[in-house]
Amino acid sequence: MNQRDIGALLKLITDKMRAGGDAELKEKDLTFSQSTVLNYLYDRSEEVTQKEIEVFLGVSHPAVAGIVSRLETKDFVYSYPDPNDKRNKMVGLTAKAKKITGEIQKGIRFGESALTYCLSAEETEELRRMLVTVYENFDKYTG
Repeated sequence: MNQRDIGALLKLITDKMRAGGDAELKEKDLTFSQSTVLNYLYDRSEEVTQKEIEVFLGVSHPAVAGIVSRLETKDFVYSYPDPNDKRNKMVGLTAKAKKITGEIQKGIRFGESALTYCLSAEETEELRRMLVTVYENFDKYTG
């Protein structure tokens, strides 16, 4: 393999992963952003505020409102006014979304296995640790 810039390698890996993920998501009538919200909710196993989703995604209120609205239309989430703050919404997963999100997470685990199949468990954890460090430092540097 030719020596490449780290950024270019990360982009190539991301592009390959996204291509496979996009095909799977299209079958389920989901976009990448919508699946990210479903995974966020699935991992929490409870309702969250729309504001929490905004902070997690790092996007504006209107962007999240649009994603949640489209997910509601497709019967993946439900929402209602936050009883503690009527300016916000509570968002939760429907049974349909829980089933599909479980399938999506299996696909994510398969993709991670494909990424790390030639690495030992220790090397995989070291890679994860280094990527988190790089991300956090890059975020501070460019932030």
